[in-house]
Amino acid sequence: MDLVNALRNIPIMLRPKEDGSYEAECLMVPGCMCTARTRQQALETMQGLVSQALREEKVRATRYEIVYLAVSAT
Repeated sequence: MDLVNALRNIPIMLRPKEDGSYEAECLMVPGCMCTARTRQQALETMQGLVSQALREEKVRATRYEIVYLAVSAT
């Protein structure tokens, strides 16, 4: 399979900031992050950054698992 041209779902972590903007980060691509005024702008920017990383083969893993842990604050 041609990884450059294949459609892939890549996890992106979005964090709203106090000023209303958003930080976005792709943990599969070291250093791939951005800050944008809106959620949509952050996602569009990340789509371009991750697409470029795929073309340059900078993605660390082709398989991944997302796990949610229940953690007590006490």
